[in-house]
Amino acid sequence: MLRAWVRPERFTCTWPAISPPSMTDFPGGGRSTVTRLGTIDGMFCLGLVLALVVGQGPGPSPAPDSAPPTVEWVAPAGCPSQAELTTAVERQVGRPLEREQVRAKGRVEATASGFVLDLEMMGAHGQTETRRLEDADCGVLSGVAALMIAVAIDPTAALEQPPVLVVAEPEPEPEPTEPEPPQPEPEPTKPEPAQPEPAPEPESTDVRPATSAPRSCAPGRPRWRDDKGSFAPLCVGMQARFGIQWGPLPRLGIGVGGDVSLLWPRLRLAAGGTFFPARPARLDDQPSLGGDVRLAVGHVRGCARLGRGPWELPLCAGAEAGVLHGQGVGIDEPRRDRLPWLAAVGDVGLSWSPVRRFALRTQLGAVVPIIRHSFGVGGLGTVHEPAAAGLRAAVAAELRLP
Repeated sequence: MLRAWVRPERFTCTWPAISPPSMTDFPGGGRSTVTRLGTIDGMFCLGLVLALVVGQGPGPSPAPDSAPPTVEWVAPAGCPSQAELTTAVERQVGRPLEREQVRAKGRVEATASGFVLDLEMMGAHGQTETRRLEDADCGVLSGVAALMIAVAIDPTAALEQPPVLVVAEPEPEPEPTEPEPPQPEPEPTKPEPAQPEPAPEPESTDVRPATSAPRSCAPGRPRWRDDKGSFAPLCVGMQARFGIQWGPLPRLGIGVGGDVSLLWPRLRLAAGGTFFPARPARLDDQPSLGGDVRLAVGHVRGCARLGRGPWELPLCAGAEAGVLHGQGVGIDEPRRDRLPWLAAVGDVGLSWSPVRRFALRTQLGAVVPIIRHSFGVGGLGTVHEPAAAGLRAAVAAELRLP
């Protein structure tokens, strides 16, 4: 433990345990010391000892008017500035810094473990003392630097006005408390008769159905069962169709019809009908003789639903059955005949669904009669015979439920 006495009748300084300093001598009489700060009293004594080394020269000499003493201070952001340090030194010595014989240069740098202060003190006769201090708090280093500079300038004034340092006081130990005297045991009381428990209130049976996302009728991944193991819900499509055909009737004709479909993500089952109005069939050499032929059919079809989202590419195949109606024209005894019609059908289409419940479709397909009948005028020849294969095209609008 290091002790330093200045005016023993007024002050005694005790230096507590501080990490031992390491000293390095410099040419010209300078000395550098690296110290890790200990307690607050140690900081104060450190400034006093430095003052004894730097401030006590062979004798004071007046400072020239052209070179007033200065305190130079460089510190990173967040540390006290040079103006704040100068104010702290002036508060310690109790007066403004004017024409002092001591100069001080301090630089604070941030390190991985905290901050390092390099403080150089220059006395009136050129003697120099360099100190290196380390601490985790930049404010502590700045306070120590202010105290050391103040003691070096005027030890008497600095000792008369010691620095105001805020030190956390230890928490007072709790005072021992006397144990409370044991309480007398209460006298046993007679148990009261048990009260019947109130009947529980009936729970509310208001069960609201869980809301679910609206069902989609668009094509997608096959899913025949839902998460609960039940069959996946399907959609119902109702379609109105307008089309044209060539082959089953004389010349090119139009037709109207409709379908009702059951829709799954990858399958469509449809049933419907189409009516093709009468088209004229005449003899080549006698255009006024012949008949009018019309066709009414019902069909069933199955379609593979390709695509995803609003776009669908259906590939369909099925069969149709109906009646060919023939009515004689321009003959003496015209007849009306009905002949059975049976054919295989197939088509490919393109569907676009801009909203969930509506779709627009186009179809292009073929019809191949399985039973072929012909119409003729007795003694004059055949008026009409369906072609071996026909073509059909249609556009349709479909409403999907739910």
